[in-house]
Amino acid sequence: MDALRQLFAGLGFTTIQTYIQGGNVIFRSKDMNRIRLETLIADAILKKYNFDVPVLIKELEELSQIILSNPFINDKKKDSTHLQVTFLSGNLDRGKIKEMNEGQYKPDEFQIIGNNIYLYCPKWIWQFQTHKQFLGI
Repeated sequence: MDALRQLFAGLGFTTIQTYIQGGNVIFRSKDMNRIRLETLIADAILKKYNFDVPVLIKELEELSQIILSNPFINDKKKDSTHLQVTFLSGNLDRGKIKEMNEGQYKPDEFQIIGNNIYLYCPKWIWQFQTHKQFLGI
């Protein structure tokens, strides 16, 4: 992820850290305009790597609230290392949600709250069929 850190440094960001191999980046910016930053980063990734990817920026306070809103976090029977949240850039199609029967993916569980999909996956996340359906893979 060193190349991604270098890309962000080249855009003028500071205190850059990558987190896991999924393209998550923690950084500081003097520019606080979220839309401008998302566009800047997406354009730079497209230009350098030819990947047209959605870029979502979350501020520290938002991330704290997302963690506190996790419906699985206080369940002591669930291993917290198997919790994940997927951020959506918009609202999920309600028709798609109705098509999904949460029980059909047991032992995995999910809940959608706002633009976040909270997942509990006792197995590895990429084995979670609902996640694949949400992502279209």
